[in-house]
Amino acid sequence: MKSTIKTIILSACLAFGASSSAAQELRAPGAAARDNIGETDLRAFAKAYLQSEKIRSEYGPKFNSASSQQEKGAVEQEAVTKFNEAVEHEGLTMQQYTGLYQTVSTDPELRARVLRLVEEERGKS
Repeated sequence: MKSTIKTIILSACLAFGASSSAAQELRAPGAAARDNIGETDLRAFAKAYLQSEKIRSEYGPKFNSASSQQEKGAVEQEAVTKFNEAVEHEGLTMQQYTGLYQTVSTDPELRARVLRLVEEERGKS
C-alpha cells in the first residue's frame, strides 16, 4: 500500500528531475554536493518529505481500493499533484527536491541531518 504511492511519487520526482542540470549537480556524491546544500534547503526538503508521508497515508488506501485502472490513474494523478504542490509550497522545485532526495539517500551525514530536521518538524505538529 504505502510502497505503491511512494513509488508513484518517487517516479514523479525522478521524471521531473531527470533533465535538470541543477539536479545533476546535487546528485554527485561526496563533500562537493554536501557543501552546495544549505540548511534552508534541507529544512524545506524535510518539510516536503513529511508532506509526502501524509499524502502516501491518505492516497495509499484510495489507490488500493480503486476498482479500475482508470480510477487508480485518477488517484495517482491527484496524489502526484498534491505532492508537487507540497514541494512548491516549501520553496523547492521538483528538480531540487529530486536532487536533494538522491543526494540525501547516498550521503550518511546529510541523511542524519535531514532525519534530525524531520523529527524537529514532527515535534512542531
